[in-house]
Amino acid sequence: MAAKNAVAARMMGDEVQGMFFWYQAATLLFEASPADRVILEHDGASGMDDVAVYYRAPGVDVSGRLSRADFFQVKYHVDNRDAYCSKTLIEPGFTGCKSSLLQRFHAGYRSVRGEHDWFLLNFASNWGWKRDDPLETAIREDGSLPKGFFDGGARSKLGAVRESWRSHLDLSPEEFMDFTVRLRLQPYYFNRRDFQSALDDRLYRAGLRPVPPERRANPYSDLARKFIMDGTNAFDAKTLYEICEREDLLDKSAPTRSRIPTLGIRSFMRFAERIETETDRFVCVAKHFDGRHIREKKLWATEVLPAVRTLLENSSLREREHHLLLECHGSIAYVAGFILDRKSGAQVFPVQKGASREPWKLSASPVWPTGESEWGVTVSERSTTSVDAVLAISATNPVLADVERYLSETGLSVRRLIHVVPEFGPSQLSVKGADHSILVADRIVQEVRRQRQDGVTGTIHLFAAAPNALLFFLGQSGRAMGRVQLYEYDFDNERGNTYIPSFALP
Repeated sequence: MAAKNAVAARMMGDEVQGMFFWYQAATLLFEASPADRVILEHDGASGMDDVAVYYRAPGVDVSGRLSRADFFQVKYHVDNRDAYCSKTLIEPGFTGCKSSLLQRFHAGYRSVRGEHDWFLLNFASNWGWKRDDPLETAIREDGSLPKGFFDGGARSKLGAVRESWRSHLDLSPEEFMDFTVRLRLQPYYFNRRDFQSALDDRLYRAGLRPVPPERRANPYSDLARKFIMDGTNAFDAKTLYEICEREDLLDKSAPTRSRIPTLGIRSFMRFAERIETETDRFVCVAKHFDGRHIREKKLWATEVLPAVRTLLENSSLREREHHLLLECHGSIAYVAGFILDRKSGAQVFPVQKGASREPWKLSASPVWPTGESEWGVTVSERSTTSVDAVLAISATNPVLADVERYLSETGLSVRRLIHVVPEFGPSQLSVKGADHSILVADRIVQEVRRQRQDGVTGTIHLFAAAPNALLFFLGQSGRAMGRVQLYEYDFDNERGNTYIPSFALP
């Protein structure tokens, strides 16, 4: 039985590696893709050799640095009997190898560091992190190590992890820094319910057939195994297209897909995703952030807003339809809508990431979704001496307790607190597409305007946990709400799980 389980585990690992290979390789067939080559089982990247993606010059933007390559190591476990932690990464034998995972990652670093000035080392697994580990909540969305890992004192929790890793590798401080700043660690990656949908989306946009739903006869996984066995492991757009044509993977039965230009706004990085492959034009302001935290408060107004405005204030957006990827903070999604308000004439529709990548495009006469509950609005009185109000939107997560704590800790005085929440509580499914979103946004605006007529003449302080598409539509009606101060939440708990002000509009 043990031998059978070992074989099953190895086969499942090969299956996942093959699917991840196609997730990366499909981008070769995108128009204007920055990817130049994708390599499966890269002999020249020991320890980080499962999949490698090389980009054409000048490379892809990674928070202000141009990266020429991504190296991926994929580890899939058939059960959830264990989890990673900062200690297991330096334990030889944890995954059945003589060297530790960190030693293997470093071997990959040394084998490729002479090729390019900047590259990333990416590790993806379906296992998570142990809950009591310092890295469990500290690793960022793109998989990078937090600021405290690099500059925390040796006695701090993250500083102690750093020193144990450096001692384990026996490296100089300079080489250790250069190595670890390139690391991207992504637990739970293959546990995401939408990974298969994301793969199907990439195959679709590459002009390839989707993965068969039954998964027992998966041509993509089978082909990846054949590549490994016969030594065919390096692909560019031409060779991959020819193979897909020969293997009957091209989706020739699909109707001709209209080419709608796609714009993108990125303010933080996501693991294994490159907005360059998804868009025709984009702006990246991630260099002004440390993770999700703005480096200086003034940068919201002096750098981020002008960059977004430059992308969106373009006459072509009024001439034809465009789609808009919002890989960004909620405040920036709101600003994008504010710039492209309903009177602008722009034909721009946000794409809400998730199981479906369809643009949120309004119908001619939006109607409330059948069976959907109304959203509740509660208004509580606060200080009669203030003319400001708080607008708290609990669409995907409850925000009221955190908003109350922020008001208490900062002493922000407001006349009223307006709380908007779905009848059955916040959830990831609380907003059902474009029509529902615009109707919710309209009701919020109507409530704010009512409060404007009843003593709230100052600033509306907006705190929201909501889909970016909803915030985009709300921003399109933002001028009707008067002056609005937006806030961002400290999701990474690097600054005390509180809010920080972002944009003030207009």
